[in-house]
Amino acid sequence: MSSFDEKYTDSIPLENPGTRTIHLTENVIKEHSYRPSADYSSSSNFQNILSGKYLIRNQIWDFPSSSDALKIGKLLGKGGYGEVYEIYHLTMPEKKFALKIPGPPLSITKGYILNEIQKLKTLNKPGNYHIPRIKYGFFSIFKERIPYYITHIFTPVEKLFPNFSNNLPIDPLTTLEIFYMMASGLKYITSHHIVHNDIKPENFMFLYGLPVITDYGTARSYSEINEVELERLEGRLHGTPVWLPPELISIEKEDKQEEIYFNLSKVGQKTDVWGLALVLMRYLIGQSLFHDVPLTYKIPDIFYITHQQFYEAKIVQRYRQHVSRRLYRLYEPHYTMRENIKKIFIPRLKNMLFENESYVEEKMRNYIHPSGEADVGQENSTSLSKILINQILNKKIKLKQRQHSDFEIQEFFLQSFLDFYDMCLAPLQDRIKIYTLVDILEIIFPGMAYNNQKIVQNTILEPLISTENND
Repeated sequence: MSSFDEKYTDSIPLENPGTRTIHLTENVIKEHSYRPSADYSSSSNFQNILSGKYLIRNQIWDFPSSSDALKIGKLLGKGGYGEVYEIYHLTMPEKKFALKIPGPPLSITKGYILNEIQKLKTLNKPGNYHIPRIKYGFFSIFKERIPYYITHIFTPVEKLFPNFSNNLPIDPLTTLEIFYMMASGLKYITSHHIVHNDIKPENFMFLYGLPVITDYGTARSYSEINEVELERLEGRLHGTPVWLPPELISIEKEDKQEEIYFNLSKVGQKTDVWGLALVLMRYLIGQSLFHDVPLTYKIPDIFYITHQQFYEAKIVQRYRQHVSRRLYRLYEPHYTMRENIKKIFIPRLKNMLFENESYVEEKMRNYIHPSGEADVGQENSTSLSKILINQILNKKIKLKQRQHSDFEIQEFFLQSFLDFYDMCLAPLQDRIKIYTLVDILEIIFPGMAYNNQKIVQNTILEPLISTENND
């Protein structure tokens, strides 16, 4: 058993082993809850200790005493629990990579990085273009054995799409392509029996233009979720509160006080589907579901606000109305009034909708009856989920049966975003599963799926620099 398979964290109280509901006491929140970046002081990092030093065979040195020395460069970024530095081989300084380590306090953050390494080790077999590839090891600081991993340097979304940082929408065709690739990455994660558990815009970065799902400090394997007795926890218990689905949090009155509970047994692939849909909407309209809830609030306060908004203010329904209005206000006039839309947008959309249907022919047989009607017999969900899927499939079938105007094709495209909203943000029992979501995206937009597959196949990743203790 490797060091990465050991447990490093303290016990947390499991209030109800049958349903795996965890009482978020003050101590649990302090040790295992989400930690906002705002709580992470700019002076509280290891930059002065590491920048300019050398990593040689899992030791930190002041001088490059060996030809295989890796130089640690500038601090690239930091979050609530980790720091990322530039690193490169002395003989190839032009090929730079990222070194990720836990930040202070190590008593809390080491477990997060260990959890990331555990999950990424699993996901690197055989690997996927939307998952970081890593080389990992340990080095010592202050007599502490520090876990680290090396990966590629990823580009934040705001650098690729300046509109994002200005809370403006990203082109909807590009957004749909990114959504499909993100869903494909989540499908791969699910196939390895892992839940990411912290899907949000900041955790999607880009490499060679392809989205990469990052930050696995909160990720859970199915065995960790399904343990009858939860004695230890690696990584954070939950992801960023404003991106979590409503079923994960319960609030109960006890002794005239309201207590928060985290429903671990309800964490699953549908947790990630919820977050993915919110990311889609953030890209699409430039505004998130809880855009006005500061992450600097205390964790209990954020949970109280989101819980009230879900169940009393009906925020999911109101956000859908907002998305619909913004979609048609932002995009419909733009596409119908400008001449270049006919030359660029409509041909590209038709390619995504109607080209390369043979690519998904076998998949279509699982969802479309020989009579030509949609028949989602293999969707293991409630009737509502089947209805939503059948609706969008039947609309696509009708779209193909006769010539349609550019306006009708455009209308179908814009409405499809609302259909995906309904499928992905439905209540837990009705929410679409990730495998089915990817299937539906490929059936509706076969040209997009085919083109993206070609892009992935033609993308060659730069090999990572070598370290010891790697698979």
